[in-house]
Amino acid sequence: MKKIRDKERLHHILDTIARIDSFLLSVDAKTFSESQEKQMAVCVGLTLIGEAARNLTTDFCSQHSEIPWAKIVGMRNYLVHDYIRIDYDAVWQTARNDLPLLKTQIATILAELQPSEKTQQSE
Repeated sequence: MKKIRDKERLHHILDTIARIDSFLLSVDAKTFSESQEKQMAVCVGLTLIGEAARNLTTDFCSQHSEIPWAKIVGMRNYLVHDYIRIDYDAVWQTARNDLPLLKTQIATILAELQPSEKTQQSE
């Protein structure tokens, strides 16, 4: 059951990254810095990603320590609790530089989970 919840959260993270990608389609740093709508949309997305990561099981996070779960949750905490002083350049950098790698890492993990699930179902 815990694996299912972890898998669902990973899918939520991937879906949210896809949404952030769509929000930033054809958007450069200058446009982002001038658009409160884009800033808010990306901040909400990063918050959702952090919340999903925060709710992954400890075992799962330990098994996938190559992903900086604490930093992901830390970004969520920063956006939620220090919202008055958000550094939108840091938000932009996170969306553009960190999310593509996270997307690849999570897609790889999900692909690795698929064969083991098929084996368990056929047993």
